[in-house]
Amino acid sequence: MKGTFNMNILTKIAAILMVASALMSCKKEPVNNGPKPDNPDQPEVKIEYTEDIEFAVTILSVEATAAEVKVEHTGTKDDTWYGFVTTSKNIGVAIDDMVAELTENDGEKITGLTTGISKTIRLEGLTPETKYNYIVFAITEDGDVYGTEEYETFKTITEYKVNPAWTVEYTGRQFIGEEEYENTVTVTSKDENPYFMTIVTKDRFEGTEIKTLLTEELESLKEFIDQYDKYYDVVTTFKSWCFSGNAIDAFGLESGYDYIAMAIGASEDGELTGLYAYSDVFQPYEEEMTEAYASWIGDWVFTGANGVAFDINIRKDKSNKTFVMTGWEGEEASHCEVIIDWYGDSWMIWSQHILSGSDPTYGNYDIYFCPVNSATGIGYIGDYPMCVGTVSEDGSRLVGIYQEEGFTFTHMQFLAEGPDGLYRVTHTTEFPTFPIMVTPATKTKSIDCKASPVSRKVHEAPVSVPHKTLTISTIRKCPAWLGRQDNPTTH
Repeated sequence: MKGTFNMNILTKIAAILMVASALMSCKKEPVNNGPKPDNPDQPEVKIEYTEDIEFAVTILSVEATAAEVKVEHTGTKDDTWYGFVTTSKNIGVAIDDMVAELTENDGEKITGLTTGISKTIRLEGLTPETKYNYIVFAITEDGDVYGTEEYETFKTITEYKVNPAWTVEYTGRQFIGEEEYENTVTVTSKDENPYFMTIVTKDRFEGTEIKTLLTEELESLKEFIDQYDKYYDVVTTFKSWCFSGNAIDAFGLESGYDYIAMAIGASEDGELTGLYAYSDVFQPYEEEMTEAYASWIGDWVFTGANGVAFDINIRKDKSNKTFVMTGWEGEEASHCEVIIDWYGDSWMIWSQHILSGSDPTYGNYDIYFCPVNSATGIGYIGDYPMCVGTVSEDGSRLVGIYQEEGFTFTHMQFLAEGPDGLYRVTHTTEFPTFPIMVTPATKTKSIDCKASPVSRKVHEAPVSVPHKTLTISTIRKCPAWLGRQDNPTTH
């Protein structure tokens, strides 16, 4: 990057240029450095400076508080030059000021100039996240500036450090407004630096480089904001999802994990500030399971009125609130988890979004667990209940249809909604029809395919859409393990 500078401040320079023009030479007049003080008889030393010298500046590396630059020029090893770093944007003024500083002692030769046609220089004591200019120009020991200056711009990176002004604590069950949440995080702040909250597992916190961890959490929040805005057809700012000063937020957490809560500094435009703080390791608050709730945990056989049966595993999710069900449609669908809501003496499954993915053949898709009418070929995608699990007085267990007026269906099924219609997630073609008898399994299995143990709770966007009726006449055989990325097979 070429720059200009004001040469009016030095009358010496004008004189030199006049001499150079008269001689039509690309070299400076020889400079008489005088005899050596320790040897008066030594001949005078003549140094020629390259009048048309040009520089090249290369930024080799940039850190939070340091940088390395490489300077090269077209002159000789005897040419003297000076390089400096500045935050000034006006290159000419910056050079004028530096020349004035170097020559402030009139009559004395300038010390500390650099020689050599190639030099690597390390700059230290810089400020993180700051834009600098490194400027280099040729100057003699007598203060005569010559040649063409050069500069390069760089910005120091973010410095990642713990902010001592933030105290992060897991505060368990707390009210936020009028609503009570089981797992809350409270930040006490002694400054006004903005931040957002998150929770990560202890293993991830300890096993991930801090820059990577903070960057990943920032991107995760941005993705969530984007999904939220699209679902509600609104536009929210990144700033509106952050806090300043003291604050409290809530999260959905699965039991069985060690967690660490974090406050992560971020600017209004969604850039990391480098500040962060974290809590002690904790395990989430959890109610003691009731007998009725706990009785559903285990392995079962779900047998439909049509005689079709699935081996089902029900495990605890949030104590006395939700279960996780796996096994519907067999091992092919073991990556699909169904959430069951507990209501104190019975449970209910709602039509719900399961997960999203992509397939080389079928493209992007969303997987839903939804009711289907086998007679009409109609599937229903919507946010409403499908079935109820109950225990009768004699101890028998039954899953009955939740009949909503206007919606008639025979069974439940995983369906992937792709660009061309609905698709089966597995090769299964027969499903247990209602009512479904539930009996204990003869052998125990363990299925645990948890994806993420953390979810945003306070601002959680709904994952299903209002009632939507879709004909399954477009259904085709889909790859087994649709959603897996490890070489799915097509049929």
